[in-house]
Amino acid sequence: MPLRADLSGDPVFNDLLAQARQVALGAIEHQDYPPALLAEHLKLTRDSSRPPLFETMFILQKAQVLDESGLSAFALGLPGARMEAADLVLESMPLRDQPAQFDLTLMLAEMDARLAVSMQYNTHLFDRSTVDRLLGHYAMLLEGVAADPSRPVSAYPLLSEDEREKLLVDWNQTALDYPRESCLPQVFEVQVARTPDAVAAACEGESITYADLYARAIQLAHYLRGLGVGPDVLVGVYVERSIEMMVALLGVHKAGGAYVPLDPTFPRDRLAYMIADSGAGVLLTQDRLVPELPPHQA
Repeated sequence: MPLRADLSGDPVFNDLLAQARQVALGAIEHQDYPPALLAEHLKLTRDSSRPPLFETMFILQKAQVLDESGLSAFALGLPGARMEAADLVLESMPLRDQPAQFDLTLMLAEMDARLAVSMQYNTHLFDRSTVDRLLGHYAMLLEGVAADPSRPVSAYPLLSEDEREKLLVDWNQTALDYPRESCLPQVFEVQVARTPDAVAAACEGESITYADLYARAIQLAHYLRGLGVGPDVLVGVYVERSIEMMVALLGVHKAGGAYVPLDPTFPRDRLAYMIADSGAGVLLTQDRLVPELPPHQA
């Protein structure tokens, strides 16, 4: 049965549980409704590469007859599970390379006052280590819910302490030493000398090498100095995200000035205020953006 959960407003778990119960009961009343007809009525776009209604399935096995734990183990497909039925002793055997119906199928069963878990997954989308991590996160979530079911859903932890340490500390050691006595243009010049033909920036299919970027920035810096740009002079940069933006920023630095970023998506009134408030005496822009500029004295 396709079930929909509404997590808007970040509900507490108890409320979400009550909501899920009502949704499940409502679905059971209409469980004979054909899924294909439901997909048609919902006007879902059919994609042959995925199921039409949902890609993940959850199954909770609750055996009510025979040896409950044995039957539950069989339902999960656990290898080596044994169960007696009349004069027969049944033992499950794993079947290799079973096709997965969905991207993920999570199966739970009550066994000896515990929950046994089995996960079936599409190996084209997930590998074993990813699924192991998902199951570890699910166990953390269950422990958090069992400890306090009155917390908002977003407040429950998913990561173990080791994973948190790895994400926040081990993989976050990004500090690098750099020549603190040098300014940005000087540091860039060192890189230009080291790798002049390497790509320095790329944007929307266009790219530029360190040497070419530096040459264009130098040319712009000379032009800006001719306009009086130097220390304590602000230059407004009204440029779309592009190679030209990189040239503009580096050129302003090379001229000795500082830039004021002016986003072309900002309202004209805000741009007018930013230009006037900053006192920028020079504006750098692109031809196609000139008509969009507000009135100014630069």
